[in-house]
Amino acid sequence: MSRVRLGSTSFLMPGNRVWAGLSRMRELAFCDYGAWSSALLESKEDDDVAVVLFLDDVMIPQAISLEESTKVFESFFGLLKNRLENSSGLTIVAFSSCDHGNLIRRARVIAPVDQVHQWFMSQLVSLCKDYSSLYKIDLNKEFGKIGYQHSFDSRNWYAARCRLSKNGLSLLATSIEQICVRHDGPASKVLVLDCD
Repeated sequence: MSRVRLGSTSFLMPGNRVWAGLSRMRELAFCDYGAWSSALLESKEDDDVAVVLFLDDVMIPQAISLEESTKVFESFFGLLKNRLENSSGLTIVAFSSCDHGNLIRRARVIAPVDQVHQWFMSQLVSLCKDYSSLYKIDLNKEFGKIGYQHSFDSRNWYAARCRLSKNGLSLLATSIEQICVRHDGPASKVLVLDCD
């Protein structure tokens, strides 16, 4: 059974039942809270890696420009490129801007965190074109399926440094599992003929 190392800027609650489906497919190795870079640095060549980034956890809150904010992610993309060039394992990057800012403030301008989210997405899309082992998960879109109010839990954040609710964790685990299933076994094609 192959192994997947999971690292995040948020605590992922390794003992939670939401990881049961993925644990049947892969041996799970969770990194310590906040040690997302160790998933990229300490993985073996054939290990799979899943990095979950909440951009708000990494960004400088007082950053004024997009350039200042994106400089924070230079080391991440350097580590990611190094991993992709030197590893044969699957690499999954799941990310969310998880900003629950005021609707009125966001109604007239694009919030800095949204600009960084768009920039981050474009960087990953560019890398996905060059590396077939890289997959991205835009958690904003995934959480939109069940609603942000059901995906995030401030009680979990203050009690355990986990940004996600049980539903949010379940959606994250399922998304990673779906990519692993798709990566392990290519899609089947079915040809149906009607011979009337």
